[in-house]
Amino acid sequence: KSYLDFVLAHSYKGTPEALTYFFKLLDLRRAGRLLGLDLAYFFRAVLEKFDELGEEPNCLVADVQDEIFDMVKPADPRYIT
Repeated sequence: KSYLDFVLAHSYKGTPEALTYFFKLLDLRRAGRLLGLDLAYFFRAVLEKFDELGEEPNCLVADVQDEIFDMVKPADPRYIT
């Protein structure tokens, strides 16, 4: 069931159900909101992969956080709900 949920959410990314599914995946603290630190946790893995491949990342964690918060436009600038 978990794999099927992921495939469906990925296939229908724009639906409220898919957004809820992915939000719950990212909300590791089960706080109902995502902080910049939560986003940084996941992006650090991306930076580690760059390092493994011998590539230089073309952005910083803070830049990605800012971009995500700018796109989401959360009601409270400290977190995304």
